[in-house]
Amino acid sequence: MESERDVLVALRRFFQASLFPDLTDRAVQEEIRAGEEEREEPTAEERTRRGDARAAEGDIGGAMEEYRRAVRLDGLQARPHTRLGDAYAYTDNTTRAIAQYRKAINVEPNDAEPHFCLAELYRRFGRVKAAIREYRVATYLDKRNPYYRYRLADAYVQTGWLRDALAEMRAAIELAPDDAFYRYWTAELYLRRGEPREALAQLERAAALAEQDDYYQIRLSALYLQLGQAEKAVRAMRNAIRIRPENGSYKRILGEIYIRLGRPDAAGVCYEFAGTLDAYDRDYIQRFASAVGWE
Repeated sequence: MESERDVLVALRRFFQASLFPDLTDRAVQEEIRAGEEEREEPTAEERTRRGDARAAEGDIGGAMEEYRRAVRLDGLQARPHTRLGDAYAYTDNTTRAIAQYRKAINVEPNDAEPHFCLAELYRRFGRVKAAIREYRVATYLDKRNPYYRYRLADAYVQTGWLRDALAEMRAAIELAPDDAFYRYWTAELYLRRGEPREALAQLERAAALAEQDDYYQIRLSALYLQLGQAEKAVRAMRNAIRIRPENGSYKRILGEIYIRLGRPDAAGVCYEFAGTLDAYDRDYIQRFASAVGWE
């Protein structure tokens, strides 16, 4: 007795032969296979990729539905659970997000990502110590990820554990030595610990790595002033002005530095080109002056 598939193949061959007599059996079979492939249910991986694409487009609802289908197709993969957890977290459905991250951990205990995502969620709701536990697991499972190290360090800072935070940032720098942000953040840690010389070394490196970032130059200028190195502060401030020539507050600050160096004529030129400052500019200058101890 013929199977249903055999009947369909024979029927397709009959119609194809009547319409296209020169069509070979091989061509018919290839067309049948192509039709069957089109009707196949996408895999969990494909559903997850579709979800990622929809999420990137801002369609969180559509992404969530794709992730749900991926989980139903294969609940033994961590990634669909993790992505579904991310979607729930994005929509503030915390309970379901935590449940999905834990399911991801259960099916793939050695996957660092769901631990990290769970830590981020705990952190959002003030459960810092619980977050630290998950960050630690994530950094253990993925020892080459500098961002995980930075986030753990940031959580340590929140609890006042500056020494532990510094250890993690040193590890992050070893993993990504040319990342200016990690250098800058490590400098800020050193300053919190009362170690300005160590901070200066990191901040100088950060400014060198991010040549077009005026903020690093401003922070470097302020630190030079705090350390009594006004000439170097001038150089850093001039770099900031080169990057943002339209910023009048930078020119005004440079003028103030020249005043303290006993160079009023240079200061006058800075004031001239600074132009009229608005309330925001004046407030910025005041905060800079306070930071470097000019008050």
